[in-house]
Amino acid sequence: MLIKRLSPSRIKVAIIPNEKFKELQIEDRPDWLNVYIKDSNSVQRQYQLGFCYNAWGEYKKALLYLEKAQKIEPKYKDLENELAYSYNALGDFEKASKILESAIKASPDDCNLLKELSFAQIQLKKIDKAEETCKKAMSICTDKQMKSEIAYNLIFQYYQLKDKNKFKILADEISKFTANGDRILVNLSNMEVDLSK
Repeated sequence: MLIKRLSPSRIKVAIIPNEKFKELQIEDRPDWLNVYIKDSNSVQRQYQLGFCYNAWGEYKKALLYLEKAQKIEPKYKDLENELAYSYNALGDFEKASKILESAIKASPDDCNLLKELSFAQIQLKKIDKAEETCKKAMSICTDKQMKSEIAYNLIFQYYQLKDKNKFKILADEISKFTANGDRILVNLSNMEVDLSK
């Protein structure tokens, strides 16, 4: 017998009614499942469920689990980032900012936290703060893709504001660490053409 973890998917399934278990010769909970389900109320379990629901785009459902995890252990590893991701996705940028600012004090070099914070700041129209966050991320992040994504969020704001000077400066910076053919460079090129009209 092979036991394999199922990958997340949106394939629809049907729940088998309890009265059919005997006919199908199955149990409500197979013995082997007990090995995997030890403590369904642990912070780790709540975090993992929230993480999965975020990955599936089910942000409200993710928050149900992530907020439970927060009550158990507020500083659980990566929990604040997942909470902020949910809040940002749901448009609650103030909550996301508050959590992220606190988390960054404890982990000032965490590029994921900086990315989520700069996004929230941009959405809140706090462009000066977003610029500071972006600048910090550019100086400490080593992941070029992460740097590109953080800078792209800000440069798109410059594009919308028709701020050609700031757009040009950041576009030059982005082109230093973004690979040719990357969708970000393609989008930048299109925006530059549009701004030059």
